[in-house]
Amino acid sequence: MAICANTVLWRAVLVQALRDKDAPAWIHTQDAETVCSLAGLDHEGVMRAYRAGLPPQGRLQRKRAA
Repeated sequence: MAICANTVLWRAVLVQALRDKDAPAWIHTQDAETVCSLAGLDHEGVMRAYRAGLPPQGRLQRKRAA
């Protein structure tokens, strides 16, 4: 399945944000939830992966269709 350019862009934004020194506080914000949504990823899954210490470029869960 091809990923559109906007999704790629938002995933890059997410990876950079998770590498930032403010990531522990940011990950719990509405902004993080929005970025995850725009990246096509599940915010809860991203938070679990982040807390588990997985690298941002690691396996992140895609957002499930409602």
